Amino acid sequence: MERELEENNKALKTAGNEYDDAGKESKKFGEEVKDSGEKAEKSGHKLETLGKIAKGLGVAFTAAFAAMGVAVKKVVGVIGDCVDVYADFDDSMRQVAATMGMSADEIGQAGGDFERLAQAAKDAGASTRYTASDAADALNYLALAGYDTNKAIETMPKVLTLAAAGGMDLAYASDLVTDSMSALNMQTSDLDMYMDQMAKTSQKSNTSVQQLGEAILVCGGTASLTGQDLDIVNTALGVMADNGIKGSEGGTKLRNVLLSLSSPTKNGAAELERLGVSIYDAEGNMRQLDAIMGDLNKALSSLSQEEKTAAISTIFNKRDIAAVNALLESTNGRFAELDALIKDSAGAAEEMAGTMESGLAGTERSWKSALEGLQIETGEIFASLKQTALTDMTGIVRDLTKALSSANGDWMQIGDAVGQAVSNKSTNTCRRSCRLPSTSFLYF
Repeated sequence: MERELEENNKALKTAGNEYDDAGKESKKFGEEVKDSGEKAEKSGHKLETLGKIAKGLGVAFTAAFAAMGVAVKKVVGVIGDCVDVYADFDDSMRQVAATMGMSADEIGQAGGDFERLAQAAKDAGASTRYTASDAADALNYLALAGYDTNKAIETMPKVLTLAAAGGMDLAYASDLVTDSMSALNMQTSDLDMYMDQMAKTSQKSNTSVQQLGEAILVCGGTASLTGQDLDIVNTALGVMADNGIKGSEGGTKLRNVLLSLSSPTKNGAAELERLGVSIYDAEGNMRQLDAIMGDLNKALSSLSQEEKTAAISTIFNKRDIAAVNALLESTNGRFAELDALIKDSAGAAEEMAGTMESGLAGTERSWKSALEGLQIETGEIFASLKQTALTDMTGIVRDLTKALSSANGDWMQIGDAVGQAVSNKSTNTCRRSCRLPSTSFLYF
């Protein structure tokens, strides 16, 4: 697209220069015509002189029009590309509308929900690294999560920030955010805290935003059921990530640990009671994981290595021992340190996204996003022309196909069918649809 625009500008400049030269040439030739008229009275060679003048003038104007012809073709070609980009964007937005259950009439309402959603996607493309088409795909995931128009528009900028902070595909980030927040039973109003804590966790532990999201997808439901605070969940996942247990594996391990503590086996419950570790408070609510693991670590510290291993194996699944040991060890200071950082994370996602986009690559992404926005706006202007033309031409093709089918090989009928289609409907279609110069229609 950038190369085509550059070539187009050069062609237009060339055409302009040619026209300027033609104008200068015509003025010069005009003076020569005047002079030749005076000379003709004396020499009698007026026709010969005028012939030379006309030939030169024709060459000049022919060159100028030829240059402009190339420019027009390039312009129309670029417009055709813009219409195609707009068509893809419009198709994605109509998928959003379909997912939200909008009717065709609702889509056509001026100032309606569809127009508002489309504008939100365009605004995202105009102001971020992500294109309007990316935003449209992300909106569809929000719609799939049950978000209505207002909720989707409100959530979109925050999802953009988290996606940029984590260097993630926007549609994937949208899907990850909605699913993981749903697993945690969190509301849209909690989104700022959710993404800031994820950003800070990824900064201060050996994991990424995407890996954290994938972990929460697995353990979020259990964490919510057992009443674990968001910062405790992120800290636990960060601690395990420091020990090489991250992503969905980290989520699985944390889920298993919480289940082993909240619903222990008969032997596990007896071992916890023997060690004097309380899982629930006086009101019957499960305590926070860091408090439980802290008490357990203290209780185990007086045991021999053999007794400690036996106790852990009795309370937890053997396949989760590595995660359990990481969490127990972290209660000596790392857990509290990381948790304090995560609690103090307001604005972390925005800051991280800004850092990610401050370099040359970020600038290039923003440029491409802005360029697509221009293509969409340009394509939208001309889209109705193409749609009308295609609709009419589709009718012609279908009528012609029907006529040929009913001709049964009769060449007279075949000739009549083709002739009628070309002479009548095609002419009417072009008159009605081709509002631009006839050559432009071919480039659409």
